[in-house]
Amino acid sequence: MGTLVSGKEMPRHVREGQHTVIAYLYDIRTGFQQFLRRPDHKQDFVSQWQADFNSLPDDLWDDEETKAELHQRVNDLRDRLWDICDARKEEAEQERLAIINESWLQDSMGIAMNHFFSLMQRRT
Repeated sequence: MGTLVSGKEMPRHVREGQHTVIAYLYDIRTGFQQFLRRPDHKQDFVSQWQADFNSLPDDLWDDEETKAELHQRVNDLRDRLWDICDARKEEAEQERLAIINESWLQDSMGIAMNHFFSLMQRRT
């Protein structure tokens, strides 16, 4: 875009720039939404815990040590699920910051401003 643009071409370049920015923002938004919806393995851990829980023999249900062990397993599962959630939250925050720190949008806005300034100078 370093070439000189005639006064008649300038509005077209401004519109093209606007469409490019809109498409870029749409891509960023949908990409981030897909990033947030990516699968995790929480259900795998819950399913395995449930299978282990259901496989417990009936004669152990009244045993106090078994109950204590089951409570510990619930706590371990809870901690593991929270660790997964916390890690995903941190990954999402890092992705968000990477998007914010991209200079593409700022560069595009600078180009658009240059087009507007050129257009204003040609009209005066």
